[in-house]
Amino acid sequence: QLVGKWEVISSDSLAGEGWHESKAIWIYQYILDGYAVKDIWREKFSDYTSNTKNLGRDFTGMNVRIFDPATRTWKITWIENGKNTMINNLTAKMNEKGDIVMKSPNSNSEATFYDITEDNFSWKFEILQGGDRILFSRMLANRLK
Repeated sequence: QLVGKWEVISSDSLAGEGWHESKAIWIYQYILDGYAVKDIWREKFSDYTSNTKNLGRDFTGMNVRIFDPATRTWKITWIENGKNTMINNLTAKMNEKGDIVMKSPNSNSEATFYDITEDNFSWKFEILQGGDRILFSRMLANRLK
């Protein structure tokens, strides 16, 4: 349901600086004959996002998502040029409200896609500490046509 091109307004919590708002483009495409999805995240240095500010150049990341019909779970790998890292074994699953909840392998963070419609969705990234959820990042995405 997210395949397409999205314009994103992102707000990130920066230690000691409050919230930093920036924009990005997020593009979802089918790959592997429709059995998987890749999504590419792009932030331009000229937009001075929290990522590009620290990096000193454009920031790009990519997820490869493949659906496991037996468990109704997406298996995900994230690759980025920021820290030149790759995170494997992320998972995502739709909950009873229709939100898509993505979890890290060690379950210390969650990213949630919510309020999903044909033309927009919201997203939040939370750090889990004990029983607390600390909001680290939030986004609003609008489909580009």
